[in-house]
Amino acid sequence: MVITQLGLENAWQGPTNDWGFSTLTISEAFQLEGRFILLHPTYSQYTTDSALPTSGLWQHWLDDPPVSIDVNYWPWGGFFSALRFAESLKEALENT
Repeated sequence: MVITQLGLENAWQGPTNDWGFSTLTISEAFQLEGRFILLHPTYSQYTTDSALPTSGLWQHWLDDPPVSIDVNYWPWGGFFSALRFAESLKEALENT
């Protein structure tokens, strides 16, 4: 809903689960075209700026550096979380 309201289109057009996400194979992921957006879950100590984008696989996959969103929001938190995510996404895209 948020990306649609911002006039963007999700590169993944396949099915999703009841929570709105999918687990993709590497083959499916490599077929996607568009800008990659890296969300930093603040509740995870394992995902950092240097972990994923600097791995060997990602170095060959991404033409552009990913857009990075560091804002603390709860993905399943309703309207106010969606608003906070939309504002953060808009700001991140404007700053790239």
